Amino acid sequence: MASKRNDDEGGMMDYFPTELLENIFMNLSPSELAVVQQVCKRFKRIIDCYFRDENYWKRRLSSDYPDICHVVLRKCKPHMPYHNIYKSLTLWPRFNQVTEVQNSFACPTTAQGEVKGFILLKYNEMAVHTHGGIYYWNLRSLHPITRGPMYGNYLKYYESENIIVILGMSLNLFVQWPISPESVEYNEMRLSRVRTFLVHNRAMYIVFSDDEISFCQLYTSNYEMRTLQKMRDMVVALGFSNGHLNILTYRRNLYRLCNDEIVFQRALDLQCNMLELLRRYNFLENFDWMTFFRWVFLANPTICRGPLQDITLVKQYGDLFFVGTLWGIVRIYYKPYVNGELDIFSSRPLKEYNFLKTFRFSYPACPVLSIDVVEEHGCHRLYIAMPNGICVLNFHYNPPFLYGPLPMAEM
Repeated sequence: MASKRNDDEGGMMDYFPTELLENIFMNLSPSELAVVQQVCKRFKRIIDCYFRDENYWKRRLSSDYPDICHVVLRKCKPHMPYHNIYKSLTLWPRFNQVTEVQNSFACPTTAQGEVKGFILLKYNEMAVHTHGGIYYWNLRSLHPITRGPMYGNYLKYYESENIIVILGMSLNLFVQWPISPESVEYNEMRLSRVRTFLVHNRAMYIVFSDDEISFCQLYTSNYEMRTLQKMRDMVVALGFSNGHLNILTYRRNLYRLCNDEIVFQRALDLQCNMLELLRRYNFLENFDWMTFFRWVFLANPTICRGPLQDITLVKQYGDLFFVGTLWGIVRIYYKPYVNGELDIFSSRPLKEYNFLKTFRFSYPACPVLSIDVVEEHGCHRLYIAMPNGICVLNFHYNPPFLYGPLPMAEM
């Protein structure tokens, strides 16, 4: 009688070269590897080496979360292991099983201190845009830092590690950026009659008050403004997707910049899913939602009623969507798709908050102005800006989720 096969034996698999198995395993997702490593001890040894390799998790982050990978890495704690970042992102589908801790900061004492928005800079640093200027805060202590503020009431503000863009109330634009990524010398540019702008990588696209669109390449010693085209209709939003600038006009016409030429793509007719098209062309975060509801009301007046009436902000974060309204409602959705298209009006949120009731604002309205996320080990930190301050929601997972196997169904 044949003896019982030892667990170390893999049959024919024992004769497979390790290099060949590694090439096969390299193409499997973490959830698939978690299943395969149970086949035999040899597979487990090989896959355990993968799971201990930070380069593997770095590749998985880039391949599984291509849209938000660079954003997540920029905002998370320096030297945070890629494995922890990846696992934090996979925990979002279990978001309804977290423990919440709320806090707030940047609460104004005068009208000049009312918040207009914020930008997350490097880890634990935030630039808060108020009616009185730009102030910098430490997110660990929730106290102002020693960096000097920029005083003034600005219409729009953008800042990253290497560039500052300020659009004043009189439509004057100020831009400051280094001559090269390694340089300590800065270029400055001042323009007038600017309605809006969009910064993407090392390029800035500018819309003037007469709807002329221009382009400027940053991080060069000799910058030059180049006019692309003067639009016949008022530009309401700029977006960037698939390597192209997208332009949306008030008459619901959608254009794309291709080979330095602005080409008409399609019209957003009243029968299409306008929300899905705004997502596809990356307009969600750069859009006037009052305009959206004017368009939608023409097709279906009933859709503008209910908890999502008067949307002020929609932020996409991978498969998550954060929706804020004029009345302090914040809804968090995970994969709110119907027939493969975005539909927050028919989808059920993971969580919903009403900050107008929770914080008892003295204002008649409580518009949600900015939302952003920072990933921590076993924790998501959500920042929500409203005129009366910035709310911090810390979502902690219980130890079984942190130290157990990677969730398979969601990956």
